[in-house]
Amino acid sequence: MGSVISLSPSFKIKAGQVLGHIGKYQNHSDAAPKNLLHLEVFCCEDIHTFVTQSQSKAGALPADQKNLMKVYKGTKLITHRADITSSNPPKVNDEGILIGYDLVIPASVLEALPAEKKIKEGTVQWWRLEGLLGDGQGNPISGWLREQDLMTTRHNSWEWEGFEFIEETASNTEHLAANLHDLNLLTDDEKATFVPKASTSTNGPVKERLYNIIDTDKNDKLTLTEIRAALAKPWFAQSISLLATKYESEWLYKAEKWDALDELMGHTAAHPNLNWVAEKKRIEKLGWWSDVAGKEGLSADGKIWHIHSIGLIGNFASASSQLISKNQMERMFPSSSDSKREEVRELFNKYAGRFEINTPARISQFFAQVKTEVGAALVGKSESLFYAIPVLKSLFKRYFDTYPAEADQLGYKRIEMAQYNALSPAAKSGYTIFKGRAYSQFPQPDEIAKRVYCCCSEAGTFVLTPGGCSEGLSYKGKGFIQLTWKANYKAVEDVLKAKLPEETIDIVANPDRLLETKMGLLSAMGFWEWQKLNNKVAPNVVSTDNITKVVNLNTESYEERRTHFTEIYQVFSQ
Repeated sequence: MGSVISLSPSFKIKAGQVLGHIGKYQNHSDAAPKNLLHLEVFCCEDIHTFVTQSQSKAGALPADQKNLMKVYKGTKLITHRADITSSNPPKVNDEGILIGYDLVIPASVLEALPAEKKIKEGTVQWWRLEGLLGDGQGNPISGWLREQDLMTTRHNSWEWEGFEFIEETASNTEHLAANLHDLNLLTDDEKATFVPKASTSTNGPVKERLYNIIDTDKNDKLTLTEIRAALAKPWFAQSISLLATKYESEWLYKAEKWDALDELMGHTAAHPNLNWVAEKKRIEKLGWWSDVAGKEGLSADGKIWHIHSIGLIGNFASASSQLISKNQMERMFPSSSDSKREEVRELFNKYAGRFEINTPARISQFFAQVKTEVGAALVGKSESLFYAIPVLKSLFKRYFDTYPAEADQLGYKRIEMAQYNALSPAAKSGYTIFKGRAYSQFPQPDEIAKRVYCCCSEAGTFVLTPGGCSEGLSYKGKGFIQLTWKANYKAVEDVLKAKLPEETIDIVANPDRLLETKMGLLSAMGFWEWQKLNNKVAPNVVSTDNITKVVNLNTESYEERRTHFTEIYQVFSQ
């Protein structure tokens, strides 16, 4: 308490890790203390120069890393009509309204739109946006936006698109005078002295920019109502969040800076304002800058660049949401359809961060398993259970060791075509040709599933059920990493509910949902988290084998999964 702790060396944290607890704070106007966190992002170095150098290098980054799209003022937004569909897309000469303010939109926001709000017309992309953009009067507008040269441009986060860097020049006294003037708290005598100072504040570089954004009635006053209204509109809120301002930190205590406010606070030696005297003492006690000035890169003069935390994080958070680009997805799954690749890519980019499948090695190991489990087409499917009698007895010993005769009835029997061709016509009549082989008995997958996956008692423990049950058929392998057994469905459902509280997760009650692309992919991520497979990830095929042992221990596809990992990891290494 009451001291500044400098962390040396730096303490690295993961997203979601608890750093501490919200403290109590009570302002003079508060009836009781309230929970409050004060967060500042600032830099003592010349961030403007850093950004300029960053921008010069960002231009060399590849196109698939341009994760932001800027929409310019004057772009036409086409009004939506009921007849606009993918087969009847909007036209540039359709009725619409001009956009009144620039806005930078993360590509992930556009990609996450539902299918009915995206139209691809050849190489032209349309998006239906609702309430995200504003007209010239600052009113929200909705309609179809077309990506087009000059009116929309793509940017990388390191271009710092839309950021403004302003050095403030007005003093504390001038800012307080402006605030009291805005609140109509200056007497007539005080106005004669302090209105000129208020004017200096109002016409200072920072406030001038804010007034252009917020002061809708142009009376040179910023009211709470105007500020709240501006922050509720994305095009105004973004402009504010992208302002970086240089000014002396309030945490550097200088007595003369606060004493300069005495007259405005009605304080003189002869007639002291005891509340103000106490407040100055409190400010002095809260000041910590001098304790660490000259350390940790903190400047002695306390002059720093203040950066809006939401603007900064928002600019770079949009980059992390693009874990897989469209080009990378095409190279990973070239035989899948465009629509399926995009569906999986958008879902993965949206949810993978929750499960920390967010590095090239983790992504590559994950999709190496998926590509083998469901195939290169990326279409969810259930376990086929198309097994020969000996394989049934080997894979599912727990059941068929007890009931071997059932394996003889349920597994397939077949011979090669050379053997079949050598048979007499009468003998051939007992066979059916299927995919280049002659079968005398086809497998019965549903009956197999009923037996081998019906094994749970009410308490969840193993119990052998002769003849199986319908539950076994429900919980056979499904999902992008094939999930089997009711108990495992329940374990993955619990993980997904914890990780995705906003989603409806009901795969125990509705196991066939795993055949849907979204739930099939989410269940694979849930399985990955449940089995802590990130802990087994390394950028090599030994890691692939270790993961395969967890996913499907007795599979014959170890080599296939290793090949998939090597190919996919190469995509992320270039």
